[in-house]
Amino acid sequence: MLPISVIICTHNPRADYLRRTLEALKTQTLPKDKWELLLIDNASKDRLASGWDLSWHPHARHIREDELGLTAARLRGIREAETGLLVFLDDDNVAHQEYLSNACAIACEHTNLGCYGAGILKPEFEHAPSPEHLPYVCYLAVRTISRSTWGNLLPAVPVPWGAGLVVRRAVAQHYERAAETSPLRAQLDRKGESLMSGGDDEFSYAANDLNLGVGVFVELEITHLIDKRRVSGAYLERILFGNGRSAAILAHLHRLSLDNPFKVPRFGAVLNAVLKGHPARALAALAIWAGFRRKPPVERTFLQAQSTGWEMGVADISSFQHFYADHVATSPEISDRT
Repeated sequence: MLPISVIICTHNPRADYLRRTLEALKTQTLPKDKWELLLIDNASKDRLASGWDLSWHPHARHIREDELGLTAARLRGIREAETGLLVFLDDDNVAHQEYLSNACAIACEHTNLGCYGAGILKPEFEHAPSPEHLPYVCYLAVRTISRSTWGNLLPAVPVPWGAGLVVRRAVAQHYERAAETSPLRAQLDRKGESLMSGGDDEFSYAANDLNLGVGVFVELEITHLIDKRRVSGAYLERILFGNGRSAAILAHLHRLSLDNPFKVPRFGAVLNAVLKGHPARALAALAIWAGFRRKPPVERTFLQAQSTGWEMGVADISSFQHFYADHVATSPEISDRT
């Protein structure tokens, strides 16, 4: 059996970006006879098998997945992979030429880790983001760490992100079982125009379930190609909404607090404290509200988006709980973890 699989999940890819993703794989230092390549065409309008030649690789396959969504594409990749170590790449990821070699080396050295990923995710912007948007590009899977970090105390340790995620087969299969038995969990991650996230976090929790750790490594480096629309204010606002919504669902799935961490201060809290005769509480609420109002408009808008997303996520949880209470709440896995 080959040691490692590369799984690229893509939906209507930008041709120049996917081309660079594949070109980077052609130059990997790990010999091509040591790994397989799966290009998962996730319901693209034009079938990729007819336009993308993978004959340069001896173990490459085109796979069509007609159920739309990153989760469905990843699950198909897991089922199709024939190796013990899976590497997930996005269609805008340019992997450093030693990425696969280093991924294998880390797997051998850190046998206690169930999944790990890139510590260096360098952005290559088509158009540079404006200064007011620059603090938020981290939500586009951009990260640079100074030293490798790993552990098993989630959510305290940094978790690997989907761009370049490396997962052991046992963890991937555990994730697969959890996703297939939990429709709420399957809502996570991109699907059409939805910018939900959190599916990559689920791999880390799956590793924890198997008493394995997670990590991010400086030896794993990717250049992330970011097109101009993704640094616009409108897109970033949608990203932050999806982030808040997904965070609420993740918190519920893993029995964390559902108190909204992005809650926006309301002046109504001040009036409520005054009407109830609590002047000290009213002053405290006024200070918090005034502090929020002093923030730059973009920061207020994005925080509001996260807060609204969190509230929507809590509503999603309630909807699923009512559905299963009325219909199919018979499985301990479903009733306890969804």
